[in-house]
Amino acid sequence: MKTLLKKAFAVAWLIAVVTLNSAHGAGLSLTGGTTDLSLTGSVGTISGATATGQLSVGVSATVLPTLSFEISSNTLALGDLVVGDYTKTNLTYTWVTNALNGMAVTVRSTTLLDDGNGNKIWAGEQANTAYKFGKDVTVDDGIGADFVAGSDLALDDRANNGAIGGVMNIGAKIDAATIAGNYTDTLVFSVTWNF
Repeated sequence: MKTLLKKAFAVAWLIAVVTLNSAHGAGLSLTGGTTDLSLTGSVGTISGATATGQLSVGVSATVLPTLSFEISSNTLALGDLVVGDYTKTNLTYTWVTNALNGMAVTVRSTTLLDDGNGNKIWAGEQANTAYKFGKDVTVDDGIGADFVAGSDLALDDRANNGAIGGVMNIGAKIDAATIAGNYTDTLVFSVTWNF
């Protein structure tokens, strides 16, 4: 009886460490008795009555691109313009992205300040008039960039992921020859992700 118990407890311990491969099915098999073992699989070792096997599995994941932006207002009112001085207003903006190489933001004037009759307020219309913007600076003569109708002008950029933001100041100036009327424009902001 003791001999039978000893033989029963003499069964070999088999240890298999298995990591599955997600690309295709994989397996590990072990056959034989306590001393004559045969192991099949991608990697295997046998030492005495102990067998160890390993398989591999690939893990993949995706992080979707994100972009959010906010501006403080979708309307801006310069009010009554006065001869010789800049009338100014501003808005704040924030853009956030997880794009590896950041983003670039532009702003475009659709028509310049236009009265609907072909009269415009900007430096190209009359020498002493202006319609311009600046990031985190108060526009004035020699400060800021002139709007150009239909052209995307650089406002801000970031070379890596994260947030950009600031204050965009807008100003307009007229002279005594500027035609009276109600002038309007639409500004279009565009952002480019850099993945």
